[in-house]
Amino acid sequence: MISKGVEIDLTLRPVRNFTVTGGLTYARTRYAKDLAGSSDPLTGDNSLQPTLFLLPGSQLSNAPKIVVTSSAGWTPQIGSDLRGLIYADIRYTGAINTGSDLFAEKRQEGVATVNARIGLGKGNGRWSVELWAQNLFDENYSQIDFSMPLQGGGVGQVPGTAAAVQRFGTTSTQLFGGLLGEPRTWGLTIKTRF
Repeated sequence: MISKGVEIDLTLRPVRNFTVTGGLTYARTRYAKDLAGSSDPLTGDNSLQPTLFLLPGSQLSNAPKIVVTSSAGWTPQIGSDLRGLIYADIRYTGAINTGSDLFAEKRQEGVATVNARIGLGKGNGRWSVELWAQNLFDENYSQIDFSMPLQGGGVGQVPGTAAAVQRFGTTSTQLFGGLLGEPRTWGLTIKTRF
């Protein structure tokens, strides 16, 4: 595995009780081109499993090139003894392949999710009430995709490679399963200290 990249984080407090954060990660992560036994992954004379022939030199599974995060929070004083809360954050994750074998059907396009909360509490932190939401806009995305065992077969997902077509054919009856990202959830949190 080869990983190179850069990460930038920032925090701004332009006025009292207001904070903005941001982050950017660019990471180039690749499987090594000379994986054990991968001298000729399409001919079969190696120790790398045939279904993993796409790995050498490719971007790592579940490793986006770009991740961007940002948040803003405001905690204004309300009256003499209360404090409000308005907060939101966003996370954009670039395109990834969610499968350990990198089949094209397991590609997940870039996705942005937003979380938010609004609340009110005692200034000394004795109690607070917060209404919150995760994945506020109910984005549908896949975290991990996998080939279903005993459900079809073939590697028709790479028809452009002549050797792959010759070895695996151009049709596939493979079925796939997936673990989806958490849908929109929301709730109310009440905290108190005794």
